[in-house]
Amino acid sequence: MRTERKSAYVPQTISGNNTYFLRLCSFITYTSSATGVVAQFIPTNPNTSGLNNVEYSSISQLYDQVRVRAIRVQLEPTNSTVGTAVPFPSIAMSTSLVNKIAPGSMNLVLDDADGQVRDAQYGSPLEMRWIGRQFPNDILFATVGDEVVTDNAGCPGGVSLYGTGFAVSVPALSVVVTTYYQMRNRV
Repeated sequence: MRTERKSAYVPQTISGNNTYFLRLCSFITYTSSATGVVAQFIPTNPNTSGLNNVEYSSISQLYDQVRVRAIRVQLEPTNSTVGTAVPFPSIAMSTSLVNKIAPGSMNLVLDDADGQVRDAQYGSPLEMRWIGRQFPNDILFATVGDEVVTDNAGCPGGVSLYGTGFAVSVPALSVVVTTYYQMRNRV
């Protein structure tokens, strides 16, 4: 009796196009302002300065199209906040499907549908130090090199952060940004 062997390898394809899933991790430290504020918008666009765009630029030369699948931002306290008498400030965080600029207040961050206050104090539970979003499957692919075409294609949106009460003009907050992309149309 002849048995048929099945391969454990199943190529990932979409509409006959080779698809590649890419995970990029970046570690970014933000310095507080002269008033002790940290306000940032971390976009999903992989060409953004500060994100791991060196690896992306190499891999993106192999594909024609890209879209974001997910983003996760985890807060990490910095050395300048350890051992101080002042407790580490809480941070307002939210995700968005639209591209924004750095928020001007905590209320602007909390106005987003998933706005939450998070804590990056050493010893705080991990679930209190991160926020993330899985993007809808109907986000369209965009051409590599033009990653942010509209709010419904490519790599729209990102994560907003806002916190006050930091020590003035020091490295105040570090974040680990993990983004997931889907690329297709191997060239």
